[in-house]
Amino acid sequence: MSSLPPDFVKAEIDVYVTYFHDQPYCLFSHDWLLTHGGLLPAEIAYPLVALTSRLSGCSPLPLGTSRAPAEYCAEKAWEILSHYHRSGNVGMSVMQGTFLMAQVDFADGRLHRAYPAVAMAIRTLQSAGLNKDRYAHCLNTPEAEERIRLTWAFFMLDRSYNASRNYSLCLSDKHFTLPFPSPDPVAAHRDPHSPIRGRLLDGPSKQGEKVDHGVLACLIRLYSIWGKTTEYVFAPSDKNALPPWQAGSAMARLESDWLQFETHFADAHRYIQVDFQRRAREEPQARGYLATWLYVQFLFHSVQAFLHHPFVIMVKLRQMDGNIPNTFLQKSYESSLLHSRWIARFVREMSEVGFCLYDPFLGYLAAIAATIQLEHTSSRNQQVASLVNKDFRTLVQFINGLSAHYDNMGVLANRVNELATRHKNYGSLYYTQDRYSGALSRMPTPSNIPHMSPDDESLMWHILDLSSCVPPTDTTPLGDLALPPNPPARQPLSEPPVTPTLSDDTVHARPADHRANLPPLSSQDLPALYGLDPDGMNVPGWPFAHRNANDGLEAGIPDIPDWLMLGGYEQL
Repeated sequence: MSSLPPDFVKAEIDVYVTYFHDQPYCLFSHDWLLTHGGLLPAEIAYPLVALTSRLSGCSPLPLGTSRAPAEYCAEKAWEILSHYHRSGNVGMSVMQGTFLMAQVDFADGRLHRAYPAVAMAIRTLQSAGLNKDRYAHCLNTPEAEERIRLTWAFFMLDRSYNASRNYSLCLSDKHFTLPFPSPDPVAAHRDPHSPIRGRLLDGPSKQGEKVDHGVLACLIRLYSIWGKTTEYVFAPSDKNALPPWQAGSAMARLESDWLQFETHFADAHRYIQVDFQRRAREEPQARGYLATWLYVQFLFHSVQAFLHHPFVIMVKLRQMDGNIPNTFLQKSYESSLLHSRWIARFVREMSEVGFCLYDPFLGYLAAIAATIQLEHTSSRNQQVASLVNKDFRTLVQFINGLSAHYDNMGVLANRVNELATRHKNYGSLYYTQDRYSGALSRMPTPSNIPHMSPDDESLMWHILDLSSCVPPTDTTPLGDLALPPNPPARQPLSEPPVTPTLSDDTVHARPADHRANLPPLSSQDLPALYGLDPDGMNVPGWPFAHRNANDGLEAGIPDIPDWLMLGGYEQL
């Protein structure tokens, strides 16, 4: 098998260390890469280049082809990895290469490869028993730690992408009984008597006891909750399900899991204690910890934002019978706003200190928050409207920045922008423009909550479902397994079936999603697009800032408490 030029591999290792090594599910330590960088096997080198070249400033490889390095290396990587998987010769390097390529394919919209790759890898890990604790006798060894981190990496990747309208998790939480990764692998290897590490299904010995197993363990626990949250959101409607406000309902259980997580969250990792912006500027050695900590913050707030998203609430409630508690609507309204604003806050803080994370999954979480902020842009309070508009713009700019590197983020950014232009047509998804004071003129019921047009609802689902953000160039080659969207009319039996032959040009000329064909937007374009002044504090041009009282019951939104919008609140 051919290999890559050593100098180019070294350059890509530098890119990986700079941009990807901070991700909580990174597979290679900095020291390992420095030691083995010049000797990387092909099943790791090609995926590494395919992943990092989109962020690399290196010149194209002298491969004798006009194809981009990322595209060439991705195809070469799968040729090599498929050979190993087909022969059953699957070792650590093959699994690591498979993980890197799954990330590449998810970002590029090649779902026909990404989803099977994750499923196959998780089943392979399960076949080897790596999802269990049967290797506890050799826990504090480099070899065991490497396998533990690989397994949890696929656990998190599975929960980042697989829960959607069309896909399900490959393996449920109860099958992962292995210990958490060590907070300090080097120290664990040196100390054979290091303390026992926690596990996903363990609980502290006392109710509410804080046990610090490291910030990565916190993130794994949150990914567990996130996986169950997305399953709930995308589950088919069930008229027999308990109302979300009732004890024992799916939403009540998720709320309980989220609150219980907070009771166990060690003070050392809380927002005030970490002092993110100062440490990001003054402690470069803390970058790995701070990156994982940011993932914790993004997921912690995204769980609540997604559960209480006005669109999700609308969809879940319209299948219910009977009255809807007004207090439940008030709680969801405030929770969605509060936690989506935290996502925008962290995006701003990262930008202020030049702390860049390039994971498209964070762009997806930002898109969820942006669609919530969009619901509040019609506030009659000009100060509130300006703050919400600023948050919305911040989130869209973040997604748009990622779209320069990832095709699926370009699709997502265009859909969020289209939703903003459509928003004036469907109005607010909130029930009433009056205050949530308990003095409503009528009780909310499923029959009188707001609804969206089928096109608007379809667009919202396409934003909330990350698996649908497929670039228009993806043709999903599944052979004859999937039926075409408009199958040809059945021919008479007397005539033999005709199988047309499509050239590559014909395939790529198929109509694309019109939303994905919108021109890309730069950060300089956004203020003008949304009618904002550069500082984001004046909104006379914002098309949804003013609504007439006769626009209908859903024309406005409730007044927003000052504490919710103007600061003074600190959480994780």
